[in-house]
Amino acid sequence: MAHTVTRQIPTDFNEATRETIHASVLEQDKVNPLLSSVVAKHPGLVTKLMPLEEELKVNWPRLLNAGKEISGHVHL
Repeated sequence: MAHTVTRQIPTDFNEATRETIHASVLEQDKVNPLLSSVVAKHPGLVTKLMPLEEELKVNWPRLLNAGKEISGHVHL
């Protein structure tokens, strides 16, 4: 049986850990209300996407559709 690990949301910048929040978590269908609150107070905790991540984000819908067409399972 797998164990679930729940990480604490960083609530402020910690110089020792330098932990940040990846921008993709804000793209989820349901964003944790605590996370939304923390990001509103500390927007610097959210890291910018790297160039490759930006490119994938822009092209993701096209890539998903291409994969469905190749596999023969186009879902509309």
